[in-house]
Amino acid sequence: MATIGGTRAVLAVKAALEEAGLGRTSTMGGGGIAGWIPSNQFGSTGFSIRREKDGSLGWNVVISGEPHLGYRRHRSGDTDLHTPVNPERLCPRIRRVFESLDIRVEDVRVSGWQEHWDDDVEYLVTTAHPAWLGQPDPRNRPDPAVCDHVLVGFARSAAGVGPNQAEWVHVGLPTLVGYTDKAGRTLMTRESLDAFVAASLALDERKRAEAARGWKPFQAPSYAFDGDEFVRRFRDRETDRVRPETITNFWGDEVEVWQLPKRHFAPTPSFRPQVPFLMQGEMRDKASFAEIDIQYGADAPWSVEPPAPGAPRP
Repeated sequence: MATIGGTRAVLAVKAALEEAGLGRTSTMGGGGIAGWIPSNQFGSTGFSIRREKDGSLGWNVVISGEPHLGYRRHRSGDTDLHTPVNPERLCPRIRRVFESLDIRVEDVRVSGWQEHWDDDVEYLVTTAHPAWLGQPDPRNRPDPAVCDHVLVGFARSAAGVGPNQAEWVHVGLPTLVGYTDKAGRTLMTRESLDAFVAASLALDERKRAEAARGWKPFQAPSYAFDGDEFVRRFRDRETDRVRPETITNFWGDEVEVWQLPKRHFAPTPSFRPQVPFLMQGEMRDKASFAEIDIQYGADAPWSVEPPAPGAPRP
């Protein structure tokens, strides 16, 4: 069995916990996908794995406690606090989730909780090193895909964007969907670009109104389709014009995509886009972790059966 990287491993654990009713609902920080972390890193590390001194693995997972636990409400000065009562009651359920992924569990214990901002409860799961998991690599390089174009979600990224453009371009932008290829290109679908244009126009109007009230100049690029070409303009001058290209995804679908600068968009580890996408011949609004992960090979405990070329989705 081929070995699997840390990011895919913790995503699989997170998905299995959610399927078992042990998900995280908070939208605040604290539940990031960290993958492998250094052995000397402790504290709140989101969904992570580290190798312990004895060779075992320590998995950190984050679960929302409110649906499962009783809470003691109290105040500290002017601050309302909530403390989970008996969070250890979830340890057996967490153990069973790990075991369902062919991971031998040695111990499950509560490692901390949030008392004010949300209901996060963290657990440290000590396990043996499963045969399917690769060696520790805190660089968390992406696992190689078995297809030329990988369906991924994209989040906003202001890296490399000028200070006059960064907020305008990306605030309020939904999680988009597109593809990356072996050259690392960012290839966005029409549905994503339509959502990007709509969000950009809405933000443009708001920022322009704010600037007018303060008598401040406001300049920002504008984006629009001209026929099937995606055009960027700045100060009434065309700066970019992108023609579509047709790719074939893992499921055999032919998809039109447009290449955009990588600095504007960053792939997200979890696939939870807010725009529709094409998968196995039909437009969908969501897909399970296992359905997306099959793009990296069917050699994991959670793998689903790869679809036959051209076969309809059941």
